[in-house]
Amino acid sequence: MRKQARHFKNKALMGILGVMLVFGATGCEKLIDELGRDTDTDTGALTISGLPSGGDYLLYVFSPDTDISAYSAISTALMNRSYQATGVPASPAGTFTLHPFTELGANWTGEGTYLALLVDSGGSLSDTANPVYARAKVSFSGGAGTASYSDFAAVVTGAELTINGLPPEGGYLVYVFSPGTDISSYWAVDTAFANGRVQVMGGPA
Repeated sequence: MRKQARHFKNKALMGILGVMLVFGATGCEKLIDELGRDTDTDTGALTISGLPSGGDYLLYVFSPDTDISAYSAISTALMNRSYQATGVPASPAGTFTLHPFTELGANWTGEGTYLALLVDSGGSLSDTANPVYARAKVSFSGGAGTASYSDFAAVVTGAELTINGLPPEGGYLVYVFSPGTDISSYWAVDTAFANGRVQVMGGPA
């Protein structure tokens, strides 16, 4: 089997931090499988015009005072589950059905201005033209809102971790933990996540 080096973008020095490499299906894929792509979009939906085709998208909706202005802030917000709703792709293209974080089977009915975080797991953490993360302010009425892809600002970072010899077939993520964090077992890792010990996470570039 051919081995290759893979690059992972991060926002911290790796030498003194605990690093965990996760192999398997991404959270995006799991959530889409659970909720389905084609659901009712009369309420609880965001339509993004001009959304590039071919992306592996998910959407998160945060209250307007949530900090998602930088990669590290986004990592913290996602790890702390600070989002109000999650969105999965639906029909027509560019539409995301929104579900409350606490009740994924229901439609979200938020009112007012919120921060929308568009996640493309196939994007780049350093290229603003094809970002993993992009954010925008969106107005919602009864959980329904519209936005243009051009309204979204890319959030990128320039640091990286290179892992030599990593098999190319995997669907990988990297989590970087605070120094001294125990990640020696499954239960230790679960505890580290619950205690907010993750500093940043990264994906293949």
